[in-house]
Amino acid sequence: MRLRICTYNVCLHIYGLHQNYCNNFKLERLEKIIQWLREQNFDIICLQEVFYSPAQRRLRKEFCQSYSILSPKSYYCGLYNSGLMTLIRKDINILEIEEKQYQTQGNYFARMFPRTCQVIKFESENIITTVANTHLTSPEFYSNCEAHDYYARRQLKEVLPLADIIAGDLNLDQLVDLDEKRQCSLFTQPTLNLRSFLVTKFTKNQKDSGHKDYILVPTDYECQFELSHVGESDHFPVIATINPKVPVASV
Repeated sequence: MRLRICTYNVCLHIYGLHQNYCNNFKLERLEKIIQWLREQNFDIICLQEVFYSPAQRRLRKEFCQSYSILSPKSYYCGLYNSGLMTLIRKDINILEIEEKQYQTQGNYFARMFPRTCQVIKFESENIITTVANTHLTSPEFYSNCEAHDYYARRQLKEVLPLADIIAGDLNLDQLVDLDEKRQCSLFTQPTLNLRSFLVTKFTKNQKDSGHKDYILVPTDYECQFELSHVGESDHFPVIATINPKVPVASV
């Protein structure tokens, strides 16, 4: 089985949040993203920060024929949503699908905007795999980076046991495994072993842009990573071509 997976923080915010050259809420920018996703023909697409309701509707309309779509979970009577959207090709057999809220949510400000992960268990070509789409707590909620790192790592420890493949914006400069062996993944050396996970990190123009997008897969999977660019965004899409090796009969 060969899977092509993309994680992309699309930064589609509500009107009035001026980021991405003030274009983050404009549908012209969304159309560029949709065109690029169409051309790539991914098996699984993990999107973060799809906060803008018209953007959610447009994505569902465009991809509902070819993908099963897990839309963001809403809170506060629809005033806030998790911003996560996962698209999985319809010829892939979905076994379980849900969005889970992290038990650890951080300080008071972070708890106002709950962080979650979307977990999808599926079967393709007689192989069962689980993928999680997530966006860990953001540094702007905290007065110092140590406090942010503490809560982000707590959330990472929660999501690690839930899926074989973890994709999303983890908001971490460094990844520390559960045995506290500190290792860092750099753009110039994009892969490393981390408690049986292969970690890839890409940052904008080989500089620390403050955005930490990762795909984590088991080290016994064959995989290749690549970085793309759609334009007018603070984030770059990260792409992994993965070949899981565990057939259903041996599970």
